[in-house]
Amino acid sequence: MLKLRSIETIRKGHNFVDELCAMPAVEWATPKQLEDYDNALNQTVGKLRTIDSNVELIISNPDENIRLALRDAYYLERGISVKELKFPKYLPQGKVQIQRDVIRLMVKVAKGKESVAKDINKEINETLLQGEWDANPKIGVASIDDKETELRLHNSLKHFTRYLNACEHEFYKQALATQLNHILHYYHMVLQDAEFREGKKPQSKLIEEGNYILNYSNLENVTDAIYYHRARDYLVECRDFWSFLDGNEYSRRFLIRMEDVHPGLKTKLKS
Repeated sequence: MLKLRSIETIRKGHNFVDELCAMPAVEWATPKQLEDYDNALNQTVGKLRTIDSNVELIISNPDENIRLALRDAYYLERGISVKELKFPKYLPQGKVQIQRDVIRLMVKVAKGKESVAKDINKEINETLLQGEWDANPKIGVASIDDKETELRLHNSLKHFTRYLNACEHEFYKQALATQLNHILHYYHMVLQDAEFREGKKPQSKLIEEGNYILNYSNLENVTDAIYYHRARDYLVECRDFWSFLDGNEYSRRFLIRMEDVHPGLKTKLKS
């Protein structure tokens, strides 16, 4: 039986309090702060949550000023959303983004909303795929947080895609958190420029001021560890889920394999 941890369990398993307590206190607190350890811990956790809120906002709900700050921080030519950055070195091909996009395309084909057929044989295969999708066959059973869940074609792909998305999200957060001071600097400059041009100060969505920025170089180690460990754990669940789906004749048709990304692998595997 496939055994998984839920997305929420993994997220809660890597939290700011536990990560701080696992680090030497001198790495994130001054000698003066350590005179009252509990208060220092609470204050630092509050700063980390502010950082986390900023990172979430940059990913999930960026406005034009945030996009311009990202443009300047990453030396790009135009204002963009964070998900256009791709972060290829954080997201190896075939593991997260491509896998998710292939599943999305194949589901559209299975629903009859899109076709990739180029000849009659592929058209026949797509018709068969649509029939299997409508039948929604049973794939197996998964134990998620020790609770059994029946997996059929529809919900198995939905569950798998959620793990892929969660993994991608934490990789984005890791990449952005390590550059947050840089992004906030350009964000502040964008706001100043807008105020100069428009004669009024625009409303700030990001918290670009506060003493947490001054010692962010210390807190960056905490956020980097949190987001990386979450992404790593989600990637492990993705790997196990992929192996499970690849073993079923119905669900494997929605997956991409490394030899599909790199055709040369097929020749090596056959030889």
